[in-house]
Amino acid sequence: MKIKSLVDGATVNDALLTIVGGALRKYLESKREAIGDLLVAMAPISVRSGEGKNAGGNQVAAMTVKLVNDIADLLKRLAFVHHSASSSKEMKKAVDAKLI
Repeated sequence: MKIKSLVDGATVNDALLTIVGGALRKYLESKREAIGDLLVAMAPISVRSGEGKNAGGNQVAAMTVKLVNDIADLLKRLAFVHHSASSSKEMKKAVDAKLI
């Protein structure tokens, strides 16, 4: 996905959330609805520790990310989503997986 390469460190998930935010913006515009109302997506995030990466099964938690529909510019929207997702991931790392 070439979009993710527009922002240093952005992931495929960041790009997908950016695209969804833009699609929601277009949809809301077509319905003459308010743009900028807070829309939040829940996305899975791995909470497996480094030592358990090769073990079977999944250890996941949910993180929330704002679907940015109030920023029209794709690059600015991607940068915002990447920063928001990165901040959320860092917060999850601070919490032990078993506590989640």
